[in-house]
Amino acid sequence: MVNEARLSLEQTLQEKKSREYLTFDNFLERANAQPWRSFRSIFQLIYDMIHHFVPQGIDEYPNDPESINFVNYDCKDLFVTGVNKPYFADRIFSNRFIRLVDSSKQGAGQNRLYLFEGPPGSGKSTFLDAFLHSFNIYTRLDEGATYETVWRLDPEKFKKVRVGENTNLIRNGQKIDVPCPSHDHPILQIPKEYREEFLQKLIKNNKFKRDLFTSKEYEWILKEEPCTICSSIYQSLADRLDDSKDIFNMLYARRMWFDRRKGEGISVYSPGDKPLKNAIGNRQIQEDINELLRDSNAVKYVHSELAKTNHGIYVIMDVKGHNVERIKKLHGVISDGVHKVNSDSGSIEENINTCFIGLINPEDKKHIESDSFKDRIIKVEIPYEREYNAEVNIYHDQFGVDLENYFLPGVLENFAKLVVSSRLDQESNLVLSWIDDHEEYYNFCDKNMLLLRMELYTGKIPPWLSVKDRNNFTAEIRKAIIGEANNEGFSGISGRRSIEILGDFLSKYKDAKKLINMNMVHNFFSKNDELRRELPNKFNKELLSSYDYNILEQMKEALYEENEERVSNDIKNYLHAINFYPKKTIRREEVCPHTQEIIEITGDFFDRFELLLYGKKIDKKERMKMRTVTQKEYVSKTIPEIHFDGKNITETEQYKDLYQQYLHNIQENVFDPFLGNDNFRNAIREYDTEKFASYDKRIQEDVTRLINRLQEKFHYNEEGARQVSIYVLDHIISEE
Repeated sequence: MVNEARLSLEQTLQEKKSREYLTFDNFLERANAQPWRSFRSIFQLIYDMIHHFVPQGIDEYPNDPESINFVNYDCKDLFVTGVNKPYFADRIFSNRFIRLVDSSKQGAGQNRLYLFEGPPGSGKSTFLDAFLHSFNIYTRLDEGATYETVWRLDPEKFKKVRVGENTNLIRNGQKIDVPCPSHDHPILQIPKEYREEFLQKLIKNNKFKRDLFTSKEYEWILKEEPCTICSSIYQSLADRLDDSKDIFNMLYARRMWFDRRKGEGISVYSPGDKPLKNAIGNRQIQEDINELLRDSNAVKYVHSELAKTNHGIYVIMDVKGHNVERIKKLHGVISDGVHKVNSDSGSIEENINTCFIGLINPEDKKHIESDSFKDRIIKVEIPYEREYNAEVNIYHDQFGVDLENYFLPGVLENFAKLVVSSRLDQESNLVLSWIDDHEEYYNFCDKNMLLLRMELYTGKIPPWLSVKDRNNFTAEIRKAIIGEANNEGFSGISGRRSIEILGDFLSKYKDAKKLINMNMVHNFFSKNDELRRELPNKFNKELLSSYDYNILEQMKEALYEENEERVSNDIKNYLHAINFYPKKTIRREEVCPHTQEIIEITGDFFDRFELLLYGKKIDKKERMKMRTVTQKEYVSKTIPEIHFDGKNITETEQYKDLYQQYLHNIQENVFDPFLGNDNFRNAIREYDTEKFASYDKRIQEDVTRLINRLQEKFHYNEEGARQVSIYVLDHIISEE
């Protein structure tokens, strides 16, 4: 408790220190040393904040001539790290969001309302809260510092013009701090007509100077006027003081502090928040100014609630309730950049340069359909997740990082694909016209190519696409596909409901003794009438078929030993063993003279090799005949070549023929030796137990290699490798 209290105090003191006033001269020195940091609008600040947290995007295909710069942006530090409720941006949204931020930096963001639209449960509020959290964090960093105007009026400067007067302020020498309620940048206090010349002399960095006077993003520095309060103070000081130096000695810069809770720099309005009807003032500051200047009309310290977010962020959470009135009032402000404040002492105009953000549900769009307002709105869709990886990230956040441990590899991703499929258009004529032969991808994809689109939305070009279709995947087609994706995700299973569905699923299967497999997922969705109706027709079944094919290929790759030495030794061992094969299946051990390996000569030994060599289409009786032929050739032809011609066995014709045939068929027929082989299946079940040692040595080698490679190459744990192997043997191979 003591440490927590001390750390809290240190943080408070550090914040206070970081808000210490800089004299105008000190500020100008800092501005000259760090011009890009010191001269920033709210849009430039947001741009810098985003690129501080989001690294440069990664293009997985940098040499692709048809690239559309649909890159992978890592938004974790922006939307996930440290926030109360993380937002997981899919690739489509993150690309559009970064482009939006980049364009707003150039000045296009001014006089615009950024309206983020999405259905309930799509994560709009989560996105906004995460964005504002990171913005707040960034502005606390040195690189996130931005400055505002504070006037520190010194009564001592007025003595020479007030001979004989003896007010309390003058007698006590108390300075009056007058913060600009509109957060004016200090440089704006230089009269506009002198500002360009002043900056020409001040800025030494030629590159920044060139940007300053030519780039639209810095246009505000030369064109913007200070608020009426600052203008009035400057004019009053100029009227009363002979030396302009005294004016700027009372001008200070203070680090702008963004505080959502206090509404300073950031204001967030919920539909239930009633609008303020009256202008805002500060009676003490007003009385001090009046007393110092001896004029109650010289400076009116009056402003609106909009001033508190000038050069900041103004947010309307939902366009309903009181926010309907707010957004209607913002129409004129956003269009003209000016807001009129009515008070008891008259009306004043405020210049408003604010980042306006709104969140809206589709059904509330009627409140913003004014033709004159539409051209001031930049709409950004926040639909439900369209990328299955992002959906999985949400699951991990809700159910824990160890969630994956309950599933076989790939199964949780497929659960997410089923959910995402409900949010996508069932067909894409564009994709169907691009892919000529849909049946070519029957093993990899569903009939409507939803699985292909899901991969493309992650930025991946599936390796199973043919060379022809890959070459036809032009930039024009890619842009069109991503363009179609921007219209998806507004219906289907919502984000909230997706979490509920997974929760129901886990309550049913999580405590099972086995890891969750694809059959469980398939049955869960197919037996729930409501869920089944929300999924595209037959997609659940087609996804299961695709999964089965994928894990079948994994097992083939794990079993297949692409090792020339091993292949060579298998042939050598076989040629030696056929001289000893028995009429009855018995175990016999022989040392092969060609490999020096001990061969366990059993029926399983011959079945395994010959099924790989010939395939299952040749029955056992025929294989026995071919074995006899091979043995006779070995004795009559191969052995003489070795003993009398001095050839190595690898130089004989029989070896060469067998080698080519075996190498050609080994991967295609990799499963054939194990079909109906109960010993192989049981050895998988009893792997890593005492009983495992009782099996044929070659079966032990095959099972060990299978289990190890499934773990190494496809990220199974040992139990998962056993389960998926049994699943393939029982449910896939047996049905072929």
